[in-house]
Amino acid sequence: MSIHVFAGPTLPADAVRAIVPEAVVHPPVAHGDLPRLAAGPGDVVVIIDGYYHQTGAVRHKEILGSLAAGARVVGCSSMGALRAAELHPFGMAGSGVVFAMYRDGVLDADDEVALAHGEAPEYRPFSEPLVNIRHAVAAAGRAGAIDAGEAAACVDLARALPYQSRSWRAVERCAEGDSRLTAESFRNIRSFLAAHPEHADVKAADAQATLGNLAGLATTAGSGWAAGSWRNRACYAWEAEFTGGTVENRPVSRAAVLRYLQVHHPAFPGRWRAVVLAAIAGDGRPSRSRALEVAAGHGLTARSLTAAQKSAWLTPREIREFDEAPDESLVRVLVRSYRPPRGVWDLVRAMPDLADDPEARRAVAESSAINDEVATWRTGWSTTRLGSAPLTAHLGVLWGVPAQDAPSLLAAARDRGFASVGEALSALRPHFLRSRFRAAEAASARAGVNRP
Repeated sequence: MSIHVFAGPTLPADAVRAIVPEAVVHPPVAHGDLPRLAAGPGDVVVIIDGYYHQTGAVRHKEILGSLAAGARVVGCSSMGALRAAELHPFGMAGSGVVFAMYRDGVLDADDEVALAHGEAPEYRPFSEPLVNIRHAVAAAGRAGAIDAGEAAACVDLARALPYQSRSWRAVERCAEGDSRLTAESFRNIRSFLAAHPEHADVKAADAQATLGNLAGLATTAGSGWAAGSWRNRACYAWEAEFTGGTVENRPVSRAAVLRYLQVHHPAFPGRWRAVVLAAIAGDGRPSRSRALEVAAGHGLTARSLTAAQKSAWLTPREIREFDEAPDESLVRVLVRSYRPPRGVWDLVRAMPDLADDPEARRAVAESSAINDEVATWRTGWSTTRLGSAPLTAHLGVLWGVPAQDAPSLLAAARDRGFASVGEALSALRPHFLRSRFRAAEAASARAGVNRP
């Protein structure tokens, strides 16, 4: 069993380990982290903090995926409280004051728990979460340090500020023109929090209490989940995009490896054809004759292909050549028009040897390292800025097709499972610089060998 804790500005890693020494502490959770983690039976995942502004937030179905895999998922304090309030009917355990407020509808805005902060590992806070201000003034009001009107005014002023700008000082400045609050109001709040620091940071208090009661919470997490047909195409894509491990500390997903080989592997068209025929045949075997029978059962035969359909899916040369072999015309149309129902995930399942190919994994990692290095040379240098002309020319060289022969280039792309040449260029783009550098190195090596 492993205990994984996603935390950052709410509770630093050393504070997490002080409560749960065996915890594996991760940065705030982001989209892709849970599929990559691949937690399973016996594992416990605690979500305290999560990113949502600078990167994609953890998706609800990523959490459902962890629950369906048998992991226990607990949320509190910040992003964890949000997701637990939304997913507790499905077995995600929620804990703490913030979670209860979201669950009961007292809070309904994401920015209640948001704050601006610095980089890891300190995650220095630059603002104050609204929920901390809300909780602190409510406690001060209950203790008689301020009245209900003063507490409500503090919350109103804080809520009106962008989350990045919220702080006690900012609220006090805004209160200068508000008759409901005085300098004495803030002196009373400060005095109360100095005497009762446990009310100053409800998010941290929730996190500490949750970790301290983790054994009890983990036994209830997952109890309401019944796995069913909940996965959509995006869920399968995430599994392919975020699994596969690392190469020299660089993440290399199975999807990235398949896309690399889809462009570069000389035998990929044959592998793609076999996958399509097996999928159409429906029995797992790449039977050409069986695929043709299935197509005929749907009213699609070589004779039924119209001139427009042939023109859309075959090159002019193929149309002429296949007059003598009409069934091959249909097979090529089937192969080129097929789209896997679950996208790249279907290819990962159909071609596990390619998805985990060590040489291809190293190539993907090397491309990533080169792209990162080049991006530091000058502002704006990125593979996203590459024009289509050099990419198309390179694609033609790789596939042995004249780049100016648009129909043949499109056919070659479709024979590799791409819907268009543009899609193929997108798969090639991350690896273009690596190809250029390797070609330059090879040319330099040849010149060195030939030099007297």
